[in-house]
Amino acid sequence: MKIHCFICLMLFAGLASANNLEYRILNYNTMQPVESVNVTVYNGTFTTNGLTDADGFILFNIGYASAYDVSITRVGYTSIQTTSNISNISAYYAEQRYMMQNSNAGIIRAVISDLTLTDHRLCVYYTENMRLDACYTSNDTIIFHNNMNYTIIPVLSRSDVMLNSNSIKKYGLMYYPLILGILIALSLVFAVYYMAKRAGKK
Repeated sequence: MKIHCFICLMLFAGLASANNLEYRILNYNTMQPVESVNVTVYNGTFTTNGLTDADGFILFNIGYASAYDVSITRVGYTSIQTTSNISNISAYYAEQRYMMQNSNAGIIRAVISDLTLTDHRLCVYYTENMRLDACYTSNDTIIFHNNMNYTIIPVLSRSDVMLNSNSIKKYGLMYYPLILGILIALSLVFAVYYMAKRAGKK
């Protein structure tokens, strides 16, 4: 499975009394905040940096309007190099960035082997928000990051539900009309066959 890195940017501007520049860093896959991200803001003469908090936020007080180069780095994630254009120091700027986990940081590969009579699909979700990562079939390779939580859910077929003992116990009453209908149909077929056979002997 190829993982492509997409960096999404949302820039919001609102009126405020201080010339602040705020960043929030989220994990691209889980949409959860990323703590301890090193964010550096500089424009050649002015430089400041710091780490994001547990909610992924960091706030800078900028000196004047300018184009600021921004470096966003954290071990295990793909670094982001970008530019923030601050045109009015009396405004409050907030930028939200999404960091992709580095595919070389703690990869676990697992091959699916299905021993049942039916080939099942397995869907992998990020446990934090149950966002779908991907679905796999037999002999596919699932790629996990060792510092993330996953939930694996098999996609059940109709036969799985019908042949499962727990399903039969729980939904047993639903099977009775079907069984009764089959018995009635077989009885009618047998009756017609019997009557036709007797009529042929006369």
